[in-house]
Amino acid sequence: MQLTFRYISAIILVVVIWGCNEFKPDAKYLQKHTWSGVRGEQFIQFTSDSTGMMMIPKSEGKRDTFQMTYSFEPDSALMQLDMAFLTLPIKGLNLYGVVEFIHRDTFLYYAEKGFPEMGEKYRPKRMDYVKAIPFVREKK
Repeated sequence: MQLTFRYISAIILVVVIWGCNEFKPDAKYLQKHTWSGVRGEQFIQFTSDSTGMMMIPKSEGKRDTFQMTYSFEPDSALMQLDMAFLTLPIKGLNLYGVVEFIHRDTFLYYAEKGFPEMGEKYRPKRMDYVKAIPFVREKK
């Protein structure tokens, strides 16, 4: 049942993507907003000095906050967003990912874990619409 729902969601996302004009933001656009995972899993804030933080809900309104550095390459064939975490217990975790904006307010992020010395090897070659995490811009 859940697998069927994921495939249907992926098909809907593909149809939406085909029907939209491509939006290519720059890093400043990411930095202007807080982004939340639509499943309520995490929130991301990017800052102008290539640092940021990811907040993950814990319980009863509490959140774990993880500092990170990031690199955003909007001009590559697939937009790339890499994150390296600086806070325990996930210090040293690196995510090498691809980003696809499906609307000015929404992007998909699909990443793989890897090590800094072999980052490009781990980066996905294409977007996986079933495994990607949708993020939406928080309303102020």
